[in-house]
Amino acid sequence: IPRHEAFVIVSNHLSMMDIPVLMGLLPIPFRFLAKRSLFRLPFIGWHLHRGGHIRLDREDTRSAVKALAQARRVLQRGFSVLVFAEGRRSQSGLQPFKTGAAHLAIKAGVPILPIGLVGTDRLLPKGSIHIRPGRAHLRVGEPLLLTGPLATDAGLLTERMQAAVAELITAGAEAE
Repeated sequence: IPRHEAFVIVSNHLSMMDIPVLMGLLPIPFRFLAKRSLFRLPFIGWHLHRGGHIRLDREDTRSAVKALAQARRVLQRGFSVLVFAEGRRSQSGLQPFKTGAAHLAIKAGVPILPIGLVGTDRLLPKGSIHIRPGRAHLRVGEPLLLTGPLATDAGLLTERMQAAVAELITAGAEAE
């Protein structure tokens, strides 16, 4: 991963364990685009707020536009922004990606860094508070540069992001 470049990082989302895995393994400074309800939780919310992470209210369009503007400012300061492009944790398989990450990358003029996570759902299943021992894989893909049609077409860029993450997930599953 180029360490002196800002990216919109897109990842699948399997478990609450994704967050510590990403924070512990990604060697670049980044901020999460996190749903508003997480900011209300004790300890987690305090950390998100103090860490400069970006609050997103998915139900309020005006708030979402403000969050994307804030994310663009974070990118301009040299930090990457991580987006769980499915919009929520997936139950089975990769869910369709939302276009917000693509719009953010296009407006900010930064490349997309795809990431595929495998196995974090076994470490901390949805609805559980018990972390289990096991292995997880984090795969980082080649950056998607905003050239040609990808520089302006959010729909096409979203399709490419999803295909890149799907390929990384498949490679991670085969490594198990």
